[in-house]
Amino acid sequence: GQSAPPMTTLGVTLPIELGGKRSGRVAVAEAEVSVAEAELFESLRKLRAEAASAYVASLTARLVLERKHKTLASLDRLVEVNTKRVASGEAGEVALIQSRVENQRYRGEVLTAEADLEAADLELRRFLGRAAPGRGQKLLVDGNLAIPPRLFDMETLCQAALKQRPDLLAKRRSEDSAQAKVRLARRNRWVDVSLNVSWQRSLFSEPFASPQYDALTAQLSLPLPLSRVYRGELLSAKQGEGLAVASYQAAALRAEVEVQQALVRYKAAVQQLALYTQGVVADADRVLAAILYSYQRGGATLLEVLTAQRTVDDVHLAYFAALAEHARQLIAVELAAGLDVNLLVP
Repeated sequence: GQSAPPMTTLGVTLPIELGGKRSGRVAVAEAEVSVAEAELFESLRKLRAEAASAYVASLTARLVLERKHKTLASLDRLVEVNTKRVASGEAGEVALIQSRVENQRYRGEVLTAEADLEAADLELRRFLGRAAPGRGQKLLVDGNLAIPPRLFDMETLCQAALKQRPDLLAKRRSEDSAQAKVRLARRNRWVDVSLNVSWQRSLFSEPFASPQYDALTAQLSLPLPLSRVYRGELLSAKQGEGLAVASYQAAALRAEVEVQQALVRYKAAVQQLALYTQGVVADADRVLAAILYSYQRGGATLLEVLTAQRTVDDVHLAYFAALAEHARQLIAVELAAGLDVNLLVP
C-alpha cells in the first residue's frame, strides 16, 4: 500500500549431483536386473524338472495300467478254466467261486490304475497349458522309461553346478549388486550443489523515484557437509555386501552337497533297477506259466496259481517303480548339477 515499484522475477534452479551418484544408481539398477534374470532362469529350470517328473509319472501310470489289464485277462482265463473244470467234474465249485472273487477284486485295482493314469495326464496337461481335455480327446504320451544307466563324475558335476546353476549365478550377481550399493552409498556422501539463474524486472515508481531496471542473477549454492557425520547408509550397504558374500558361499556349499546326494541316490536307483533287468521279471513270468500249465492238468492248487499271479504282478509293478525312480533320480542329478533336463540323451 506504499506504491512500491512492482517487480517480476523469473528463475531456474538446477541441482548438480557430484560424486557420480547417477551412474551409481544406474549400476545398482542394472545389477538388480541381472539378478532378476538369473532368478527367472532358476524358476524355468525347476519348472522343466517338474514337467519332466510329470512326464515320468504319466509313462509309469501307463505301464502300471497295461500290466493290470494283462493280470485281469489272466484271471479271466483262470475263471474260464475253473468253469470248464467244474463242468467236467475235475474241480469243486469252491475253486470257481474263489477265482471269481479274485477276479472281481482285481477289477477294482484296474479302476484305481485308470484313475491314476487320468490324474497323471491332467497333471501333465498343466505343463502343456491345457487344463482339461476336449470331449473324446486323450493325451498321447510317447516315451520309454528303459533309459540306459549313465556314468557321472562327481568332481565334474560339482564344477558344472558352481558354474551353470542359475541360483548360484543369482547369488554371484547379488554380490555385484551389493558392491554397487556400497559404491553408491559412498557417492551419496558427497554433497550436491545448486545453480540458480534468475531474471528480475522492476518498473518505474514515481513516489519512490526508482528507475526501471532489469537484473540477471547467477547463484551457486554449496551446502555444508554436515550430513557426512551420519554413516548409516554406508554401514548398511557394507553389511548387505557381507551378507551377499556369505549367502553365496552357503549356496555353493549346499549345491555341492546336493550334487553328491543326487549321485548317491542315482547310483542306488541304478543298482535297484539292475535287480529286475537281470532276469527276475522273466523268471516270475516263467514260473506263472509253468504253474498255470500244471494247474490245468491237476498238478497244482488254485492257491499256488493265485500266489504266483500276485507275485508276478508285484514283481512287474516293482520293476516299473524302479524304472520311474531311475528316471526321477536322473532328473535330480541334472537339476543339482544345473544341466538341461533331458531323459533321452544317454
